[in-house]
Amino acid sequence: MLVNTYLEVNGINWLFPGLEGALERGVSLTLVSRELEEGGASFRAIERLVKAAEECEERLNVYDYYQPRPDSNKPLYTLHSKLLISDEDTAYLWSANFTRHGFSENLEVGVVLEAKKVDQLCSLL
Repeated sequence: MLVNTYLEVNGINWLFPGLEGALERGVSLTLVSRELEEGGASFRAIERLVKAAEECEERLNVYDYYQPRPDSNKPLYTLHSKLLISDEDTAYLWSANFTRHGFSENLEVGVVLEAKKVDQLCSLL
Protein backbone atom coordinates (compact mmCIF):
# COMPACT_ATOMS: atom_id res chain seq x y z
CA MET A 1 0.00 0.00 0.00
CA LEU A 2 1.30 3.39 -0.99
CA VAL A 3 -0.31 6.51 0.48
CA ASN A 4 0.73 10.00 -0.56
CA THR A 5 -0.99 13.35 -0.65
CA TYR A 6 0.50 15.23 -3.57
CA LEU A 7 1.63 13.55 -6.77
CA GLU A 8 3.53 15.01 -9.72
CA VAL A 9 4.85 13.33 -12.84
CA ASN A 10 8.46 14.17 -11.87
CA GLY A 11 8.01 12.67 -8.40
CA ILE A 12 6.35 9.45 -9.60
CA ASN A 13 9.08 9.06 -12.23
CA TRP A 14 11.58 8.62 -9.39
CA LEU A 15 9.57 5.65 -8.10
CA PHE A 16 8.26 4.25 -11.36
CA PRO A 17 10.97 1.62 -12.02
CA GLY A 18 10.43 0.05 -8.60
CA LEU A 19 6.64 0.20 -8.80
CA GLU A 20 6.59 -1.20 -12.34
CA GLY A 21 8.99 -3.98 -11.30
CA ALA A 22 6.73 -4.90 -8.39
CA LEU A 23 3.71 -5.11 -10.71
CA GLU A 24 5.68 -7.27 -13.16
CA ARG A 25 6.57 -9.66 -10.29
CA GLY A 26 2.87 -10.05 -9.52
CA VAL A 27 2.74 -7.78 -6.50
CA SER A 28 -0.65 -6.16 -5.94
CA LEU A 29 -0.29 -2.43 -5.40
CA THR A 30 -2.79 -0.16 -3.68
CA LEU A 31 -2.32 3.58 -4.17
CA VAL A 32 -4.24 6.07 -2.05
CA SER A 33 -4.00 9.77 -2.86
CA ARG A 34 -6.24 12.78 -3.35
CA GLU A 35 -7.83 14.73 -6.17
CA LEU A 36 -7.35 11.98 -8.75
CA GLU A 37 -9.96 13.16 -11.23
CA GLU A 38 -9.09 12.35 -14.84
CA GLY A 39 -7.10 15.15 -16.47
CA GLY A 40 -5.93 16.60 -13.14
CA ALA A 41 -2.28 16.88 -12.12
CA SER A 42 -2.39 13.93 -9.70
CA PHE A 43 -4.08 11.71 -12.28
CA ARG A 44 -1.48 12.66 -14.91
CA ALA A 45 1.19 11.63 -12.40
CA ILE A 46 -0.17 8.08 -12.13
CA GLU A 47 -1.26 7.58 -15.77
CA ARG A 48 1.98 5.79 -16.66
CA LEU A 49 1.60 3.51 -13.64
CA VAL A 50 -2.04 2.75 -14.55
CA LYS A 51 -0.95 1.78 -18.09
CA ALA A 52 1.83 -0.45 -16.72
CA ALA A 53 -0.70 -2.14 -14.41
CA GLU A 54 -3.07 -2.83 -17.31
CA GLU A 55 -0.25 -4.77 -18.97
CA CYS A 56 0.20 -6.73 -15.71
CA GLU A 57 -3.39 -7.94 -15.35
CA GLU A 58 -4.78 -5.04 -13.30
CA ARG A 59 -2.84 -5.49 -10.05
CA LEU A 60 -3.23 -1.80 -9.19
CA ASN A 61 -6.03 -0.45 -7.00
CA VAL A 62 -6.34 3.34 -6.82
CA TYR A 63 -8.38 5.19 -4.21
CA ASP A 64 -9.10 8.92 -4.09
CA TYR A 65 -9.47 10.03 -0.49
CA TYR A 66 -10.81 13.51 -1.08
CA GLN A 67 -14.27 15.00 -0.91
CA PRO A 68 -14.88 18.70 -1.58
CA ARG A 69 -17.52 20.58 0.36
CA PRO A 70 -20.69 21.03 -1.68
CA ASP A 71 -20.65 24.80 -1.10
CA SER A 72 -16.95 25.51 -1.79
CA ASN A 73 -13.74 24.10 -3.22
CA LYS A 74 -12.36 23.45 0.27
CA PRO A 75 -12.21 19.79 1.33
CA LEU A 76 -14.87 18.19 3.47
CA TYR A 77 -12.24 15.54 4.17
CA THR A 78 -8.91 14.76 2.56
CA LEU A 79 -5.65 12.93 2.95
CA HIS A 80 -2.32 14.24 4.18
CA SER A 81 -0.37 11.13 5.23
CA LYS A 82 2.63 9.57 3.47
CA LEU A 83 3.06 5.86 3.99
CA LEU A 84 4.40 2.74 2.31
CA ILE A 85 3.52 -0.70 3.63
CA SER A 86 5.65 -3.18 1.73
CA ASP A 87 4.59 -6.36 3.53
CA GLU A 88 3.36 -7.61 6.91
CA ASP A 89 6.67 -6.79 8.57
CA THR A 90 7.89 -3.50 7.09
CA ALA A 91 6.45 -0.02 6.58
CA TYR A 92 7.90 3.42 5.93
CA LEU A 93 6.25 6.58 7.24
CA TRP A 94 7.62 9.90 5.96
CA SER A 95 6.94 13.57 5.30
CA ALA A 96 7.78 13.95 1.58
CA ASN A 97 5.22 14.35 -1.17
CA PHE A 98 5.83 12.58 -4.50
CA THR A 99 6.99 15.77 -6.15
CA ARG A 100 10.30 17.04 -7.50
CA HIS A 101 10.66 19.19 -4.38
CA GLY A 102 9.77 16.30 -2.09
CA PHE A 103 12.50 14.09 -3.52
CA SER A 104 15.26 16.55 -4.35
CA GLU A 105 14.91 19.96 -2.72
CA ASN A 106 13.09 19.76 0.59
CA LEU A 107 14.55 18.51 3.84
CA GLU A 108 12.25 15.58 4.71
CA VAL A 109 12.21 12.93 7.41
CA GLY A 110 11.02 9.33 7.58
CA VAL A 111 11.04 6.30 9.81
CA VAL A 112 11.00 2.56 9.10
CA LEU A 113 8.49 0.59 11.16
CA GLU A 114 8.86 -3.13 11.72
CA ALA A 115 6.85 -6.13 12.94
CA LYS A 116 4.41 -5.25 15.75
CA LYS A 117 4.26 -1.56 14.80
CA VAL A 118 3.28 -2.52 11.25
CA ASP A 119 0.46 -4.69 12.63
CA GLN A 120 -0.77 -1.75 14.68
CA LEU A 121 -0.59 0.54 11.65
CA CYS A 122 -2.44 -1.91 9.43
CA SER A 123 -5.21 -2.22 12.00
CA LEU A 124 -5.86 1.52 11.58
CA LEU A 125 -6.30 1.18 7.84
